[in-house]
Amino acid sequence: FGSSVVVEKQCCLVPDRRGLSAFVGAMLPYFLIWPLWFSFAVALPVVNSLHWLLALSGPNSKEAQKQVHLWLFYWLLFTSFGLLNHYLGWIPDIIFGTLGYMVMDIQQEVYLGIAVALTNPMFPKLETLLGLVDSHSSEVLKKIHEVQTQASSKVTAAVKGAFSG
Repeated sequence: FGSSVVVEKQCCLVPDRRGLSAFVGAMLPYFLIWPLWFSFAVALPVVNSLHWLLALSGPNSKEAQKQVHLWLFYWLLFTSFGLLNHYLGWIPDIIFGTLGYMVMDIQQEVYLGIAVALTNPMFPKLETLLGLVDSHSSEVLKKIHEVQTQASSKVTAAVKGAFSG
């Protein structure tokens, strides 16, 4: 009964028959991503927000007002995307899940990159985004006012028609 077992040793430089599926995994471990995300998405904005709130009464109150407006916009984005992720989180899960199945799971790294891009003072992406929103806000408010006026006239006409006859 002498069976010979041949153990094949594979070198890490030679790709095996599984292709890319051998390399599927996360880029960074979660115990590194979570503290980095928390420091960039929560701690740094809290410190900056409090700093500029305290600076409102100082000599640079114009700059402080601008920065307070900027960080209030950040917190509005933070809470809005938190709520959207709660209710519509399945959309990025499908996208990143498909990408993670084929290549690599990078959903948490993308969220970390967004947090770093928005809060890093060397790359003022938050200011760019606020400028973009400010430049288009008047157009959006006009459209909202038009829709509100049309809807209120229709509702008023319907209510008058219902109670007049």
